[in-house]
Amino acid sequence: MNNLTQKEKQAVQELIDGLRKIYGSGLSRLILYGSKARGDADTESDIDILVVLKNMGPRYDEIHRITEISAPICLNYDVVLSALPLEEQRVTDSYKTIFIHNVLNEGVELI
Repeated sequence: MNNLTQKEKQAVQELIDGLRKIYGSGLSRLILYGSKARGDADTESDIDILVVLKNMGPRYDEIHRITEISAPICLNYDVVLSALPLEEQRVTDSYKTIFIHNVLNEGVELI
């Protein structure tokens, strides 16, 4: 997380804590990806995080659950957190897709 400001690190840590609280052991991995992970972010860049879940409900429901946690954090720290939920099996099965390949190769494991 060396490419994040102190404020961004605090926001990400709050997100991690919130996700652990609602998903518990169902939270498999969190991966920072995109410009913040690569170190080529600018002042307008968001903080992209892949939320890997062992088992996932309907995508809309998971996005809603995550947004309930991330929205107040975004407002509190004046940052933009973009958290994308994916099921663990889908990440494994999709390794050869460009998106997943890039996330896994360029991303920074947060947990």
